[in-house]
Amino acid sequence: MMAKVKVSPWDPAEGIKTGEQAVLWLRIALEEYDPASFDAELNDLARSKGVAGISGVARHETGDGRRCIIVTTTDGASATIDVPPAVDLDSIRRAVTLSSLNRDVGYLTAGIRPAGGEHTMNEDLIQLIKDYATGSHSEIHESLLAKSKDNLIAILVDLLTIYYNDVNSSAMREMTVALLAGYQPNSEKLGYNGFRRDALTGGTEYCEIKPTNIRTDSTRKQPRKLNGGGNFTDYTWARFGQHSDDNPTMLVAGFVDARLVYIFEFNFNEPDFTGRLREQLVNHFPEGDVSGLYLRSASFTFRHYKNASSLQTRRFVTGAELQGLRQHITGEVYAHLRRFAK
Repeated sequence: MMAKVKVSPWDPAEGIKTGEQAVLWLRIALEEYDPASFDAELNDLARSKGVAGISGVARHETGDGRRCIIVTTTDGASATIDVPPAVDLDSIRRAVTLSSLNRDVGYLTAGIRPAGGEHTMNEDLIQLIKDYATGSHSEIHESLLAKSKDNLIAILVDLLTIYYNDVNSSAMREMTVALLAGYQPNSEKLGYNGFRRDALTGGTEYCEIKPTNIRTDSTRKQPRKLNGGGNFTDYTWARFGQHSDDNPTMLVAGFVDARLVYIFEFNFNEPDFTGRLREQLVNHFPEGDVSGLYLRSASFTFRHYKNASSLQTRRFVTGAELQGLRQHITGEVYAHLRRFAK
């Protein structure tokens, strides 16, 4: 009797074990681009051990119209790869991890983790961080001048990726939203997030920014979705009164893996919105503020301002990109965003 042979499906990801092999896989996928299989090929790359050897993927558009990406590996090598017109450059950057601060930032693909091993931060970025904390500005200047253009691009993109996806700070996302909405970011910890001068009245307009970033590498049993929401921490009747008097512009933003999807802009003193905050304050402080006590989180979602007369919507992704992000956005917000062009 012949022995039984156990057969298991072949997984292409298992054959990509080094950074060099990962770059070669990506190059072939782009040079022999097939829209029917390209997403699956990126998926295989994302799940491989070799993807840990890629430290950076940066966009590069040449003067002669070529569209390229510069792929840098953790051993310092780099490769420039042409990208077909049908392929979105940003989709590659998001699909292939851009180095992470081990698991603090996590893997930035659509919910896919590499098979085995942790990602390591770009060695040049590690050294730059150490030099900045311990060396002089002149030493840092000389060190950066000695780097190649490709390495500098990889360092910058890696640093931005870490900063934008920081789960403990929304400072970069707040600054981005303020600038895109035409406000000057406020560098102070307390107070409004941004301001601008009214050229006609000479007065100051303030904005309150509530950015939410959904990370697709989340291991939560019920992953969060962008619901147009936000919250005010340590809220009180006094703060509510100040907000009502100042009537700041609310800027509610949604990101997925640090990619800005939308900004909803409206006045604080919209009845449904203030009604939601007032309801929570009444439940927590029925007799008014109590010294030393706070409402830990006064929350809201899109439904609490969707009918606001002052509501303005800005969408920052294409229709195809929005479709690809649908699983990370609630139905109500998704339906609203579909009505607006990028």
